Amino acid sequence: MQYFPGFTLLSCPYPTLTLTLTLTLTLTRPTPTSTAFVQSCHYPPHGHRSFGAVLAGHTIPNYHKTTRDNIVTMAMIETKEGLQNLDEILKVDNLDGVLIGPSDLAMALGVDPEANPENPIVLDAMAKVVHKTRAAGKRCAVYCGNGGYGRNMVDMGFDFVAPGADIGHLLETLREQLDDLTHGRQNLYRL
Repeated sequence: MQYFPGFTLLSCPYPTLTLTLTLTLTLTRPTPTSTAFVQSCHYPPHGHRSFGAVLAGHTIPNYHKTTRDNIVTMAMIETKEGLQNLDEILKVDNLDGVLIGPSDLAMALGVDPEANPENPIVLDAMAKVVHKTRAAGKRCAVYCGNGGYGRNMVDMGFDFVAPGADIGHLLETLREQLDDLTHGRQNLYRL
């Protein structure tokens, strides 16, 4: 299970950072674990999450009434088996959608991994996931290497994109700053 603080929502007229908690579970087929995963994220009637005294339920007003709208559960599709069983995975009750890990999916398909896939095999698989997920009335998310590629994924039909990782953006900015600092100088430290 992984935690993502939110995705950039690009299906509205302007980019907006969603303030939801998104939980993902890598699934290759629906199992009792996948149902338990979704149910443990939500309070009744959508799940069986406990309402503990030291948890957010007692520190955030009306928390139990808003969690269904603010906690997103997604199956991570990144294997051949996950692709083959996607129709069944999408039938898991209260699962909000799927998240594609393009690098792992590429490797599972016998293709070199890329944060921004260009290989037609991977792009075709991703397009099929988007089509099936939207047909099931669920959301589809993807990790991208940058915002420019993320825009391409929105055009493909993805509802959410993660435009890179924080550490990647931090290192990229640091490299740019060091390039500015070392421009024309050979003896300064570079990444």
